[in-house]
Amino acid sequence: QDRCRSILDRMSIDAGHATAEARTRLSAEQLLRSTLDEMPASADSVTLDIAPSASERFVDIPMQSVSQALRGVIQNALDASLGEPVQVEAIVEDPWFKVVVRDQGSGMSEDVLARADEPFFTTKEAGKGMGLGRFLARTVFERVGGTFDTKSAPNAGTEVTIRLPLEAESSGYA
Repeated sequence: QDRCRSILDRMSIDAGHATAEARTRLSAEQLLRSTLDEMPASADSVTLDIAPSASERFVDIPMQSVSQALRGVIQNALDASLGEPVQVEAIVEDPWFKVVVRDQGSGMSEDVLARADEPFFTTKEAGKGMGLGRFLARTVFERVGGTFDTKSAPNAGTEVTIRLPLEAESSGYA
C-alpha cells in the first residue's frame, strides 16, 4: 500500500498536480514531434500524419506532463499492435488540437473498455503494467481543459482521441 501511494504521489507530481509546472506555448506540430522524439526506437513503427494547420496553431500547456501522457498513449498502442504500425493523426478542429492514435491490436471488449480508465485495472501480464497509464493520461488531458476518448472492439484495434484546447487565433490587431 505504501509503495502504491508513493508511485501515485510521484506520478501526480509528474502529471503537474503537485507542482506548478510552467506552461509552454508551442505549435501543435511541435508538441507531437517533440513527444515522438523522446520515445524509444519502437516509435519507428509510428506513422505520423500531421495536418498543415497544426504547424500554424498553438497550445499553451505544461509541456512535460502533456508530452509524457501522449507518449504513454502511443506506447500503449505500440504494445497492443505487436509490431504492426501505429497511426497517429494530428488535425486542428477549432477550438481543439485533435490527436488520434490508432493501433492494430486485438481491441477491447465492451466490459474491458468500460473499465480501461480505472486506476490499477490492466489486461497486461503481471509485471508489464500497473494499470495507471490511461488513468493518469486522462487526468493530465482533462486538467488542461482537454478530453480523452476511446473506441475499441474485439479484433478491430483501438482508437484513442485526445483533444487539447488551442489558443484563440489572434486577429492581428492590438
